[in-house]
Amino acid sequence: MHVMAMCQALTDNGHTVTLLGQHPKDRILRTDPHTFYGTKRTFNVIPLFVPRVPFGFFLYQLSILWYLWRIKPDLVYGRFLEGCLMSARLQYPTIYEAHIPAWHKNDQQEALFLRLIRQPSFKRLVVISQALKKLYTQQYPEIIGKTTVAHDGADIPKTTERRADWPGRAGHLQIGMVGHLYKGRGVEIIAEIAKALPDVDVHFIGGTEKDIDHWKNEVNLPNIFFHGFIEPAQLSPYINALDVGLMPYQKEVRIHGRESINTSEFMSPLKLFQYMAYKKAIVASDLPVIREVVDEKSAILVPYNDIEKWINAVISLENKEKRSNLSEKAHNIFLQKYTWQKRARLALDQVQ
Repeated sequence: MHVMAMCQALTDNGHTVTLLGQHPKDRILRTDPHTFYGTKRTFNVIPLFVPRVPFGFFLYQLSILWYLWRIKPDLVYGRFLEGCLMSARLQYPTIYEAHIPAWHKNDQQEALFLRLIRQPSFKRLVVISQALKKLYTQQYPEIIGKTTVAHDGADIPKTTERRADWPGRAGHLQIGMVGHLYKGRGVEIIAEIAKALPDVDVHFIGGTEKDIDHWKNEVNLPNIFFHGFIEPAQLSPYINALDVGLMPYQKEVRIHGRESINTSEFMSPLKLFQYMAYKKAIVASDLPVIREVVDEKSAILVPYNDIEKWINAVISLENKEKRSNLSEKAHNIFLQKYTWQKRARLALDQVQ
């Protein structure tokens, strides 16, 4: 979702974009990624196979090499470290975007990163938070002055009128969370809110079948609704239908595919910017990375593990005027700084 949104934003800013990436396993994505993600057909997507044979990953990298030679880009922008290193070695100006510290992955990735930043064609490192920039520049002082902070973003909604036809009760506060149900996302906090406030409808929008089955067994309450994974292109009506967006991130937050990595200190959650874009009142864990984007004037920030304060925060947002004041302030911040188009401009701003 992040990659496709950035490609669209780059084309919206007047650039010609070709996306090279691994051939997706999902049948729908193989058929049409633009339909799945809801992006405009303004950039080309080239899916590259990773053959399931010995040295298959090496063959995949060779295919990237061939396309780079064929396209001869003015600039390469990527999140795939090996591909960015190949690009820089071919002397194409290269920007690498990092969402976690390279040394948190493994020693090999750190070695590749060091080779990349020492290439003359390496232009900038883009990171998703001030906290992540601090980690990188402390570890590698040579990239001080070559690092850009670009928090994640969201699109300006085409409409906020269309709402999901879901089992929420008319006249009752609709609260919920968009995203996966991994460890550290605070599902247990939301379950406690649902127990304490039976007149509030609680929605989980996202999650795998396995995770949903687990939490249904843990919390079987009539005011909790699990909607499962929603394709990004179909997500708008679900966010529209919420009154309050929840972000109960815990002290340790895990991400898909990298369960050993705790991202709570340097993350930039997409759902935060989606809530802001759709003018939703926000209740979030009071973490430094969240305060990089919003404060008490634009969201209610609560200690991540204080159940009583989470419950009281939701109760306070039964007041429609308070919801409106918070959401308007957050929305204005979003429009000023955090649309995908502005993020794309910021990422390329200091590249010569």
